[in-house]
Amino acid sequence: MRRGRKWWLAAGIGLIVLAAAAGIKYFFFPDYEPFTVIEQRELSSPKYGTYVYRGIADQGEYDGKFKRRGIGETQNGDIIYELKNDPGHNRLILIYNTEMPWWELYERQDIMSGQTDSKLDHTIDEENDVILRLDTARNLGRLDDFMDKKLGRLKVVHYSIEGDPIFDMLQYAAGRIKVTIDNTLDRFGTPKVRSFTCTQLERQESDTKQIYMLTGCTGIEAEQVQLVRVDYELSAQDRFSFVLKYGKKLKNEINTRDMTLVMDHGASMTEVSDFQLSPQDMQQIYRKLVLANYLETKTLTDRCSSSSGEKYALEVTINGAVRNYAWGGCDKGLDGQQMTEIAQLIIDTVRNNEAYKPIF
Repeated sequence: MRRGRKWWLAAGIGLIVLAAAAGIKYFFFPDYEPFTVIEQRELSSPKYGTYVYRGIADQGEYDGKFKRRGIGETQNGDIIYELKNDPGHNRLILIYNTEMPWWELYERQDIMSGQTDSKLDHTIDEENDVILRLDTARNLGRLDDFMDKKLGRLKVVHYSIEGDPIFDMLQYAAGRIKVTIDNTLDRFGTPKVRSFTCTQLERQESDTKQIYMLTGCTGIEAEQVQLVRVDYELSAQDRFSFVLKYGKKLKNEINTRDMTLVMDHGASMTEVSDFQLSPQDMQQIYRKLVLANYLETKTLTDRCSSSSGEKYALEVTINGAVRNYAWGGCDKGLDGQQMTEIAQLIIDTVRNNEAYKPIF
């Protein structure tokens, strides 16, 4: 009999301990889901109730804390969640899950879809921001890094024809991209700041243009929004030519301006007149120049040493403008490496041409 009482006593104590543990977990370690606020809507009359929103992957309640309360699903696939609002709280917060645990999300940033937002920081970082002027695109590779990493922030600065900056801020949040557009410094536009969200950023590229497109957007009129477009269609230009000199003493010359080709073989020189490249080859070279932002001032040097001693001098004529660049093959700066890639593309294009292979 005593053994039976001990068994019941042990079982009772065990149940009490389990209940206490469950209570501690419920009150002190609630099963909150990771979240990031993606949209905030005002309710006309705060009250307890059930609300249905189409196209939202996950929703939650707002009562000072965020906790998922899924209570069903309609026939058309809408997810129903119960919204519990305390008196005085009239905000419905729609949320997406994220990998970041809730206790790390101290800084919560609401996204007011289609609504007025606060101004962005108007500081321009020439090294890290994507900067787009009429004929130039600086730091375009940052957009590719942003797409690949799928995290962090990126500022894109567009300059209007009048020279006024328009700011776009991109920020990954829970698998979506928050986009904030601030044109308050545009003197000839309607000053406003607005935000919306998109599912992803895509790069669309052809021989004549490169476009970065935001897709799956909500909170804005169009589902797709063109963020950046860079055109490099050579046929749109009146004139394009270049003169590339390279080698230890710059004796090799590829010249589309005067239609000449000169190769230094050490003991002898070979010259070709009536030299020309195909429109397709010229298009690829022009594309490379545009994507390297060739019209902007470059930081280059030839005051460095290397085993090859290779040097380069490039003259580019575009319509009525002429740009000159000189650098060494040992220049490991970003501009130097980009210009060396352009020079190598030109050299390889000529070397692989059946008409000019024999002289290399």
